[in-house]
Amino acid sequence: MAYSMRLSPFFRRLLPALSLLALMACDKSGVHDLGRANDTLSTCGAVTSTWVRSLDEETEIFVLGAANPGTRADSGCFVRALVNQDSSVAMEAGSFQVNATGAGSTQILATYRFLFQPDRGPLQREGARRFDQDPPITQTIQLGRDAARLTLSVDGEARTLTGLPEVIRRLDPTTQGGAEDIFRLVNIMFYMSQTRVQGFGATGMTMYVTPSTFNGIVAGTYRVAVQGGLRIGTDLTYTGLRDLTDIQMDGNQHTMVDLGGNGPTSEMLLFTLDHPDQPDPILYTIFYDDLDVINGAAGGGEYTVDSDGNMFVLDWMLAQDVHIRNVLPVGE
Repeated sequence: MAYSMRLSPFFRRLLPALSLLALMACDKSGVHDLGRANDTLSTCGAVTSTWVRSLDEETEIFVLGAANPGTRADSGCFVRALVNQDSSVAMEAGSFQVNATGAGSTQILATYRFLFQPDRGPLQREGARRFDQDPPITQTIQLGRDAARLTLSVDGEARTLTGLPEVIRRLDPTTQGGAEDIFRLVNIMFYMSQTRVQGFGATGMTMYVTPSTFNGIVAGTYRVAVQGGLRIGTDLTYTGLRDLTDIQMDGNQHTMVDLGGNGPTSEMLLFTLDHPDQPDPILYTIFYDDLDVINGAAGGGEYTVDSDGNMFVLDWMLAQDVHIRNVLPVGE
């Protein structure tokens, strides 16, 4: 199957593995994954940290159920996500355990996949998919520290990661470029949440005529509700949602599209970014009233944003250029 996006070598290596896992996936209820609206992910709890790195076309993210990993024996939740700049996402979720030397393993309970396919109509798109892993997938893991950064190896593949608070420290909400960088960052989390909604981005969304509530990775919830008819209304409602440790999302995004996936959006989402050096967080609001959906995806108009009290207008195409390379260069 040919996909429209241009994948980096890292993302290309990951997708075949996820496809193989999909063939082995087993749901205890015996129902195929597209027939299940609810996620199986459980909230990590109060103690977490988020670590990131920039790649050529993706951002790799780890959420760990430990406040200071790499310094002692630890155990907790384990979430790894690879978010392509065009909004495609591959993700896995489960738990990890390491000894005092940082050596241990993960247990992956579910994998997720969302492919951005703008050249296809909603009927032809795959949409977001979840593959439950029974038995869980076991991976070897090694944690360590390089000064303030985390060294992390999964099945022998090593990388060095930067804490999300350091990325937030580098943001400047007072400039156009800074507002665009924040938009890219918060949309990475937005796309991670959508990837856990079975059928998102395709006709599978019709299952949410009966609304469903999903857990945030770190905290909070979000609710997906669809109203059917000749025009289809969708509400994504976020309440204290944290899929990343240091960013919270609240509010509602409403879309109203025809059967071809075309129509307007409205309402707003508020993102609260915890600043490591300042007593007050960065408050960032995205207003969707001037954005147009075309063929089931953002395709025209603009975003108005309130970037910590500073107003800016952003082009709609920025939603398909999400990365943090401006504040965390590749290789750092």
